[in-house]
Amino acid sequence: MSFPRYEEYKDSGVEWLGEIPSHWGFVKIGHHCRLNGGGTPDREKLEYWNGEIPWITPKDMKADILVDSEERITERGLQNSSASILKTNQVLLVMRSGILKHTLPVGINDVETAINQDIKALDVQKAWAPLYFMRFVQGYNKELLLEWGKQGATVESLETNLLLHTRIPLPPIEEQKLIVAYLEAEVREINSLIGQAQKLIDLLKEKRQAVISHAVTKGLDPTVPMKDSGIEWLGEVPEGWEVVKLKSFILKMESGKSVNSIDSPALNGEIGVLKTSCVYSGQFNRGENKIVVPSELHLVSCPVIENTLIVSRMNTPDLVGFAGLALKSEENLYLPDRLWQVHFKGVLPAFIHFWTMTQYYRNQVKVSCSGTSSSMQNLSQNDFRSFVLSVPSTEDQDKIVSHLNIELEKYNALIHQAQKSIALLQERRSALISAAVTGKIDVRGLVPQQEAVEA
Repeated sequence: MSFPRYEEYKDSGVEWLGEIPSHWGFVKIGHHCRLNGGGTPDREKLEYWNGEIPWITPKDMKADILVDSEERITERGLQNSSASILKTNQVLLVMRSGILKHTLPVGINDVETAINQDIKALDVQKAWAPLYFMRFVQGYNKELLLEWGKQGATVESLETNLLLHTRIPLPPIEEQKLIVAYLEAEVREINSLIGQAQKLIDLLKEKRQAVISHAVTKGLDPTVPMKDSGIEWLGEVPEGWEVVKLKSFILKMESGKSVNSIDSPALNGEIGVLKTSCVYSGQFNRGENKIVVPSELHLVSCPVIENTLIVSRMNTPDLVGFAGLALKSEENLYLPDRLWQVHFKGVLPAFIHFWTMTQYYRNQVKVSCSGTSSSMQNLSQNDFRSFVLSVPSTEDQDKIVSHLNIELEKYNALIHQAQKSIALLQERRSALISAAVTGKIDVRGLVPQQEAVEA
């Protein structure tokens, strides 16, 4: 499909931007905006929290238009911190967060709000329509991450000065409104398709989860008589299954050491230390590791051993206790102190791994970690060893594992296909946005006048 173009263009002088319409301006962001930061009230003072004031943090940056936050603060919390109330229509950018490894979240607040110190608010309204500026950041997300990234930082972050000195297009305000209106309709359609694909993925994951849970708690034969497990939350289990504590099968648990590392995967014989993210998907991902710096190679311990369960013992509430099965030994990969390597006896490690994917396991993790920090929780070895499960004979374990491997391969293939379609739609959306905000598309004849006025 071909799009209309402007009659005349000029070189922006920026390789990744290319040409822009000749009558557009091209200016530094810092010359035409005002920057505001935020802060966090004292967590120890309960009277600062659960108030009426929205307090946006990176975890809230999941939509273009932001209308609320997961956490709220009180007036006292606001007054006794570096946070302040922002007026509406500010462009909010995440400046410090792990998500900056791959995405630069941006949004506009539709309500007056406070922000934390990991976000910056840009008041751009003297030069740009906020929605135009937001779309520009979305269209050139990857390029701006590279432009603004802070070199040598231990946590992913952006450099404010680099942001302010970046030059971007400045179309006439009426053309900005036309671009916003054009993209509103086009992006809405693409987002709808992405949403449909995501719903399919969620449904497939839900069905996959149900298949796993039923197999490892009820077995494969629906004709087998059931018996009361004696535990209310576990309910009935098949006759012949044994209800035991996990410690009955644990041969040993070990962990490695915390060492300094370079955030790049170990290759060609290099020594790597695993990240806790190596089990975030519920599977063991050996690629999630970092190169150990030469001066600390002598400190590494606990290499990855085949048929062991790698468990995250310290993480956020949603991720603590996540586990993955190491199918083979990895002589150059070592565990950090935040991961356990669990060796088993008298049970198939693969069966235990599938059990860790069930809600029966997750519920026990949640109960064991209650009372610790809301942002970072710990799971003790004693609690882990005391978890209760029902276990069939080794022969039935083997049948269940084989059955699940076949079934999950089918579900995973369908999920992968849907994920590929989402990636293609996202690429299409990004390409359309970047073309529109830099004038590669002349939208002036593509948008009804009324829509442009409303934008």
